[in-house]
Amino acid sequence: MTLLSVAWKTGISAVILAGVYCLWKRNGRSPIWWLLPVFCVLGMACLTGDGEKVKDYEQVRALVKGEQIVLKGNIKGITEEEDRERLTLELGAVMLEYRGHVVAYGNVMAYVDYEDEFLYETDGVPAEPEDLRVGMKVSLFGELKGFQKPGNPGEFDYGAYYHSLGIEGRFFGESLRVVDKNYFPFFDGICRIRKYGAKILQTVCTEKDRGILQAMVLGEKSELSEEIRTLYQRNGIAHLLAVSGLHISMMGMGIYCLCRKVGMGFGGAGLIGAAVTISYGVLAGGRGISASVVRAVVMVLMQMIAGWLGRTYDMRTAAAWAGLLLLLQSPGLLFQAGFQLSFTAVMALAVGVPAAESWLGIRSKAAKVVLSGAVIQLATCPIVVCHYFEYPIYGVFLNLAVIPLMPYVFMSGLLAIGAGTWSTDLGKMAVGTGHYVLEFYQWSCSKVQGLPGAVLITGRPKGWQMALYGALWIGLLAVMTAKAEKERRHKDYGGGRRKTGRWMFFLMSVCGSMWILLFQSPVKGMEVTFLDVGQGDGICIRTEEMVILVDGGSSDRKNLGKQVLVPFLKSQGIGKVDYAIVSHGDQDHISGLSELLEEEEGIVVSHVILPWPGRDSQDKAYKNLESLAARRGARIGWMRQGDYIRAGKLRVECLYGEETETGNRNDHSSLVQVTYGGAGILLTGDISGEGEKRWLEKGEKLKVQVLKAAHHGSAYSTGEEFLNRIDPDFAVISCGEENRYGHPSPETIKRLEGQGVRWYATMDEGAVILRTDGEKLDIRVFGK
Repeated sequence: MTLLSVAWKTGISAVILAGVYCLWKRNGRSPIWWLLPVFCVLGMACLTGDGEKVKDYEQVRALVKGEQIVLKGNIKGITEEEDRERLTLELGAVMLEYRGHVVAYGNVMAYVDYEDEFLYETDGVPAEPEDLRVGMKVSLFGELKGFQKPGNPGEFDYGAYYHSLGIEGRFFGESLRVVDKNYFPFFDGICRIRKYGAKILQTVCTEKDRGILQAMVLGEKSELSEEIRTLYQRNGIAHLLAVSGLHISMMGMGIYCLCRKVGMGFGGAGLIGAAVTISYGVLAGGRGISASVVRAVVMVLMQMIAGWLGRTYDMRTAAAWAGLLLLLQSPGLLFQAGFQLSFTAVMALAVGVPAAESWLGIRSKAAKVVLSGAVIQLATCPIVVCHYFEYPIYGVFLNLAVIPLMPYVFMSGLLAIGAGTWSTDLGKMAVGTGHYVLEFYQWSCSKVQGLPGAVLITGRPKGWQMALYGALWIGLLAVMTAKAEKERRHKDYGGGRRKTGRWMFFLMSVCGSMWILLFQSPVKGMEVTFLDVGQGDGICIRTEEMVILVDGGSSDRKNLGKQVLVPFLKSQGIGKVDYAIVSHGDQDHISGLSELLEEEEGIVVSHVILPWPGRDSQDKAYKNLESLAARRGARIGWMRQGDYIRAGKLRVECLYGEETETGNRNDHSSLVQVTYGGAGILLTGDISGEGEKRWLEKGEKLKVQVLKAAHHGSAYSTGEEFLNRIDPDFAVISCGEENRYGHPSPETIKRLEGQGVRWYATMDEGAVILRTDGEKLDIRVFGK
């Protein structure tokens, strides 16, 4: 940590403490008990050298990259794959042994196949995967890897997410030895209870219900179907799939209240309730640190302590201290959606809802419920669109219908586990209520999703938009609090009620203005993004009038549509692709596009343009794309030389795309020129050297500023004569890290540099983003 960094963080802390002192002197003692922890959270987030830890771990991974090393650590968690092919272990207190060195490392997620060697190191006796217990010390031989870094706008950052959970890498083991058989009975017992509960639910539930109930009751999401996860998320009820304060409160406070009713004192009831709360929190927390679970556990424990001490429980204080404890353990949680949504919702409930109720003079219970939902949605709205780039318009109303039924689902799951222990039939009977509620959830989601404008794609708001939204939100709270206090002092309750309609109109106007703030402004000029899709191609062309996707596939990245294309498009506020152009039918150019057409992800594709040589062929790749496009209602077109698309200053023209007798799709790959005013880009797909020669023979002269190097930088394309003809200033090479083809080829790089062409490779830079107004070019990289 540098001296400048220490000085800056010390200054921030001094300002925070000064603010706390002023509030203490001005307002007396009461506000400080919940404001002080909030300031502590901010101060500790600044003071923690979390970023330096990440750099240290990256340096260690760089040292052992590609090497087989020994890893030793204590088992913190055990997960068995459903097909029993692989075992996942969370390991703590990790030590790495390589080249005669021993280095301390953070927690890792280790993967071991069941067919690998399992031994007890002390006596060499074979061990079974079932013999492993939480707390045992094990030694594995294999390779350490980091999590994949995001290379595109909107792409999920797995490294940051797992770091916030305290997990710093992945270890792919080839053998496992038990070094120390001693284990932790409490944590191992909790782990076995979770596995046993999952096994019971597997027996008594349908496959669909099993995944949901395991997530809701046990905090285990490994068997949750992607279809259900997406359905709940797009309708704004994904929070139901996580163990939250409702579940923890029902367990902990339920036992606490039961103990009090049978005559136990506050202390005894609190101890039993606390034991149940903590145990269930450990069970439901699963891998790493679950922000919502820890928050709920801390808040429930503080409520019990308040009752024991005879003090008033304050939700704001409890939430702030929970946040402080979490950030002390893992500051990276501050930037995760789960942490932000959980604490924002609680603080909105504790601060915003009372202020709004008092200001509007609302007395009826039904109106209070609706208002609570609206205030929470208003508070969490910018967080939702910042992380998911879309917003479920009817989510507030759907939540009003589904949340009251949540206790029935939770209790049904618990009863199913308990009854299923004795009899499978009893377990099936117990889960019946939960089954019908879950069916109602799915039916409600499907109906709501069919409504017009059910999900609005907003794009990711910029920093200034988020800051302005926050300022307006705080200002609105201040106005509501001040007005309510004024009416309380004058005891003008009737006047307040008479003014409710006017103030409601004002409130709705402010909320509408705040909502509009979060939308992305239209793009100015033309923006072209060469996406980092690994070993493949994917290019998005965007102007104010049109969005065009050229290719979209990869040979080394699975689920490219869901993990790269859809997040990128939504993060840019794109809900409709006007044209999807396919240069040729190889999978590394169409796999993600096929997913986009096949899955319902909220992205509409209006036209699919295929290369002319595939029109009369029996190529399965083109036939499949035709079928998928027709199923989604997209019009199909075939592009040949001379065809073009035009919108304003944008012109996209096919310069080459001829049939060949070789049967190689690369030989008929389209050559597409994109022009916007005086700016030109040449997209070459996987055109071969022979294809380049055939185009050169036509004698066309062309000058472009940017070249997308053909065939991922292969030595057999982007020839010297071809470069002389088009004379580019910049080149973009789309290829994957450590690809087996050795792309980009040294020969291609030498030819580019010999022509004075500055080149960018997506495997190094991430997405390459080009912006132009038709005269000037601005090229930036996303940066991994």
